[in-house]
Amino acid sequence: MISYVEHQGIRIGYDASTGELKSMGWNGRQELTFSLPLIQFDTDGESGPNNDGQMVRVQGTNRIGAVDGCLLSAFFTPGEADEDAVLTLNRTIDREWEMSLTFRIGRSDVALRVALRNKGTTDRVVRSLKWTLGGMGRNRLRDCEILMPGYAPEVELPYLPRRPLDDYPNPMQFATEGATPYGADEPGNRSGIMGIYDAKEGVALLTWWVSDIFPMKSRLLRIDDQVTRESTVYCPCRLAPEESVEIGTFYFGRFAGDRVDAVKQAASSFAPYRYVGEPSQDRRGLSICEIQVGEKMARTVFESYHDVIQRLEDIRELGFNALEIMPRFPFPSYSVYDFFDIETTFGDQAGLIELVKAAHKVGIKVIIDIVFHGPLEEEPKDWCMPEGSYRFDSPYLEGHPEWFSRHENGDFARTYTRSFDLSNPELQHHIADAMIHLIRVLNVDGFRLDAQTWNFFPNWDPTIDRPPYAALYAGYRMIEEIGARVAVQYPHKIMYTEGCGPLVARYHPYRYNYDYHWIYPAMATVIDPRGMSDKFWRKASENTLVWSDLAEWLEEAEAAIPDGIEVVHHTDSHDSHEWAGFHQGQFNREAFGLDAHRVFVGMAAFMKGGFMSFYGAELGNEAFYRRLLPLRHHKTVAFGDCSYTGMIADDSRVIAILWTNGQRWLLYVANSDGAEKSVEMRLSRSKHTHFIQTVSMKWEVNDLMNPTESLSMLSDADMIEGWSLQLDAYGVRVLEGTPLER
Repeated sequence: MISYVEHQGIRIGYDASTGELKSMGWNGRQELTFSLPLIQFDTDGESGPNNDGQMVRVQGTNRIGAVDGCLLSAFFTPGEADEDAVLTLNRTIDREWEMSLTFRIGRSDVALRVALRNKGTTDRVVRSLKWTLGGMGRNRLRDCEILMPGYAPEVELPYLPRRPLDDYPNPMQFATEGATPYGADEPGNRSGIMGIYDAKEGVALLTWWVSDIFPMKSRLLRIDDQVTRESTVYCPCRLAPEESVEIGTFYFGRFAGDRVDAVKQAASSFAPYRYVGEPSQDRRGLSICEIQVGEKMARTVFESYHDVIQRLEDIRELGFNALEIMPRFPFPSYSVYDFFDIETTFGDQAGLIELVKAAHKVGIKVIIDIVFHGPLEEEPKDWCMPEGSYRFDSPYLEGHPEWFSRHENGDFARTYTRSFDLSNPELQHHIADAMIHLIRVLNVDGFRLDAQTWNFFPNWDPTIDRPPYAALYAGYRMIEEIGARVAVQYPHKIMYTEGCGPLVARYHPYRYNYDYHWIYPAMATVIDPRGMSDKFWRKASENTLVWSDLAEWLEEAEAAIPDGIEVVHHTDSHDSHEWAGFHQGQFNREAFGLDAHRVFVGMAAFMKGGFMSFYGAELGNEAFYRRLLPLRHHKTVAFGDCSYTGMIADDSRVIAILWTNGQRWLLYVANSDGAEKSVEMRLSRSKHTHFIQTVSMKWEVNDLMNPTESLSMLSDADMIEGWSLQLDAYGVRVLEGTPLER
C-alpha cells in the first residue's frame, strides 16, 4: 500500500510497509517515479590499488537497501502555510542496518538528508551511497531539453541547448562519472545540478547535491521514454555498533521560468558558499601571466629569475598586472619538498626576491604556486626528467608520518607522491605558518593553490580521531582557517584555487576555468597537423558551436556559481600547454591559428572575472594583447554588469559580450569566422527596460581597439531595432557607448 503526504502542492508517496520512496509530484503531476530504490549503500569489501582509484574500485561489497526493508516509523509535521513540512521515514534494511530518510518539503523543492546506523554487533565499513532517480520527462521527451549548468557537453554531437530529448540517440549518456581535467566530483568541481527543462510549459525539473564533506559523482542518461540520474556519494568510514553516519543534502526541485531562472532558484541553496571578502570590482582587473623557470616538456623559456626581470617591462606592456610563479622545474615540479624551503621549491631565493621587488616597482603583483599533493619518494616513471641530481628525502617523509593518509592495509596512500591528509590540524597549521613565512621573506602577493582535491583518498589510519572521509574535501575546507590566519597579518592576499564547483567559492576569491575549455575546439577548426589534446576535443563537434548557443550555456553556468568568487578565464595555461603531450607542448595559437586565437583571447578577457595566460601564448599577437588587455580596467567592466545574451547579432557566429553600468556600455564583439561580414546588432528584449529608461536617448560610440576611426552615433531606436556593424575576418572590436545629454 502506498501512503502519501502533501505540502504546498508537493506530494510524496512511499510504501507503507517497506518505507521505500515510490513517487514525487508537483501540482498534481507525478514527476519522479522510483522503480528502483532511491537510496542504497555499498558496505564492506576491500579497497582496490593503493592509488587515486582506491575509493572508487572496491571489490566484494554488499549493497544494502534494495531488499528486506521494513518501515519502523513514519513522522510527518505538516508545517504552517509559510513553513516547510518534514517527513521522516525510519527503516530497517538487511537486518543489521537502520536507515533514516528526512525530507524537508518547501514551496518548490524537497531536501533529503540520509542517516545510516550500524545495528549489528561488529564494526562495519561503509563505502558509498547510491542515489538513483528516474521518471524525468516520462512520455514527453519531445518537449524536454537537458539542463546541466556548467557541464561541458560530453556527447559526440554539436552542442544545442534547445535540442529536444527525442532527437538524441537512445540510449544516450549526457554526463559521466569519468575524470576530466577539472575533476568529475560535485560540488567540488561541478555544479551537481542536473535535470530537464520542459520548453512547452516553461518548467525545469532539477536535482542536485550540497556537501562540503562528501563528494558525489554522477551520470545522466536518456533511456527510452525518460531521463534517469545515477549518482554515487563517497562516504568511506568504519562504524562501530550503534554508530551512524549522516549524509546530505539531496535536492529535488521543480521551477517555473526560463532556464537561467530555474538554475538560479536551484543554486540558491549554494548561498552559504558565497565569497564574502573584498568587493568584486577590486578583483576583476586581475590579469595573470603564468611563467615557469627551468625545463619542462623539453622547453625552457626562462633559465633564471634574472631572465624574467629582463622581460618585466614587456609583460607589463602586454597588459598583465600579476605574475604567477610555478615551482622549480624539473624538480620538485608538482610535488612538495619542504614548504619552508624556498631554495629547493622555487630555485634561487635571492633571485626570486629580486624579481618580486622589480615586479612591484612596475606595478605587477606576484603570486606563487603552492602544491599540496605530498613529497616524491622516487622519480615517477613517466616523468622522463632530464639527467640531474634530484632529492627524494623530504623531511616530511620520516619526520611526520602522521601527516599522510593510510590505505586500509596500513600502507601510505599514494598517487605519484605520498599523499598528505589535508584534514590533519597540525599539517594545516604548518601550511599556514609556511604561507606567512613565504609572504614575509619573499613579499609575494598570494598563492595559486594547486589541485586541492588531487589526493582523493580517505584516511584509514586507526590512530586518528577523524573519520576517513574527512580527508576528501579537506583541501578546500582548510583554506577557511588558513586564509583567516594569513589575513590577520597580510590582509587581501590572493587565494587562487584550481577547483571549479560551487563549494570552492566560500574559501577563495578566485578560481580557474578548466570547465570552459571545451568551448575553443567546439568553435574553431584545429589546424595543427599534430591535432590537439582529446580531453575536450571532439572531432564530431569541431567548429560547430555558435555564439547564440554558447551565450546561453555561459549564462546558465554563471547562474550556478555562488556570488563573490571571480572566475579567472584563460585560453592557455601550463596544464593546457602540456595536455597533448607534444614535444615542447602546444599553445592554442598553434592549435587554431593566430587569428582565431585572438578572438578567443578577447572573449576570455571580457568574460566576467579575471584573465590569465601562459607566457608564450601571445607570440605573434603581441600588439593585440597590448591594445586589448588594458581595456579590462575600463570603469564599466570594473563596476558594471556582464551579459552574454544582452546584445544580439543576426549572425550567430558573431560573439557579443555586453557590459553595462547605468546607461554606459562596453561591447566586445568579434567575428569567429575567416570571412569579413556585415552584421545587424540589437539589444535583446530583456535589456530594453533595464537599459533604455528614457525616450530619445543617444550614445556616442567609439571603437577602443581602433581609436583613430571616426565616432558614430546610435539612438535608442537603433539599439532596439538594429544597427549595422562591419567586421573583418576574425575581426575584434571593443565598442564604448557614452550617453549624450539631451
